[in-house]
Amino acid sequence: MKKINRKGYLTVEIILASSIAFVIAVFLIDLTIKLSNKTDDAYLDTILTTDKAIITNKIMMDIKTKKLVNVVAREVSSLPLLLFEYANGEVKELSFDKEHKKLIYGDYQKEYKVSFDEVSLDVNEYIIDEITYFNIKLTLKNIYSDSDYGFNITVSKSNEN
Repeated sequence: MKKINRKGYLTVEIILASSIAFVIAVFLIDLTIKLSNKTDDAYLDTILTTDKAIITNKIMMDIKTKKLVNVVAREVSSLPLLLFEYANGEVKELSFDKEHKKLIYGDYQKEYKVSFDEVSLDVNEYIIDEITYFNIKLTLKNIYSDSDYGFNITVSKSNEN
């Protein structure tokens, strides 16, 4: 009887090793893609949250340095906007152009690369203890996140405190 030569590989061994290598490669590629998507989501969330803070700061600085007289909600060409009227006669417009994905407040403009499916601008006026308050709300939501990247500011009329 002749001995079987054990110097080569069996076909089954080659197929099994190739299958294991392929499974590991697919797993690593899938993991890389998922981490890349998470990084992109975190980056977008950071940008939108930073922009939210910037626009809120700009509005609050104007309200703090100037006397807010009135906030009026309007809609021009199906574009919702708020007009901030100050005691010195200055009027600043806050609007969001959904078609061009642009937020505008006075001379500040921010163009977004992400689309928002829910955009609304609201102002409510109410009186508590003879002080008039404005509740200003901008809602910016997209289909990819449950977060609202708008703001909700409550201020008193004419800086009454």
